[in-house]
Amino acid sequence: MANEEFGSEIWMHPEPAENRVVASDRSPIGDKTRELGVFAIGLGIIIASLLSFALFLMPTLIRIPATDLSPPKLAVTFAPSLFLVLAGSYVLLSRTTLSVDVTALIVTIAFVGQALSTMNPFAWIFSAVCLYLIWRTARQAKQQLRSK
Repeated sequence: MANEEFGSEIWMHPEPAENRVVASDRSPIGDKTRELGVFAIGLGIIIASLLSFALFLMPTLIRIPATDLSPPKLAVTFAPSLFLVLAGSYVLLSRTTLSVDVTALIVTIAFVGQALSTMNPFAWIFSAVCLYLIWRTARQAKQQLRSK
């Protein structure tokens, strides 16, 4: 069509049709091995940060003499955090069902230990909910790994 008033032509182009998936047989659960690994690493870093804060920045609050902060005692104190970070790294790097089981077991031990050490009913409920989510994520991660 020519536009004679302005001396130029105007062309109309149809809009391209967008391809959209309406229904799919795949469930949108994401990469559960990555979620489990990142959670374990994050939990380990958070625990190490809290321990560092408590031991180094506030020793008078928890009344630890400076002589009690020997390297072997620090190693034992930070071992759970290290295990969590290593387990999370293991599941992120290997992505096997064994790594998922090992990571879920280490995170379970951490939450059970936390719940038993506090003797607080709210901590028990919190740990139980976290353990349910961890084991559900681990089950979904193993299903994803088997389907590949």
